[in-house]
Amino acid sequence: MMGKKVSCPDCQGSSKVNITETCEMCDGTGMREITDDWGTRRKIRCLPCRGTGKITETDMCGMCGGDGWVEV
Repeated sequence: MMGKKVSCPDCQGSSKVNITETCEMCDGTGMREITDDWGTRRKIRCLPCRGTGKITETDMCGMCGGDGWVEV
């Protein structure tokens, strides 16, 4: 007998989940220190995380396997 299918509680039926990690390029500060062509050190906004200090990636939901539904 098959169980009832409901919307996945992890991804809310979207089949994708967001994974947020600390940016490795700026160690979560949102800023990077660079040396310009004249040898002057400056702080600039980190490009990979857009100055937030966090990287968010979208991945397939592990709970429902990307179906968006789970059987209960």
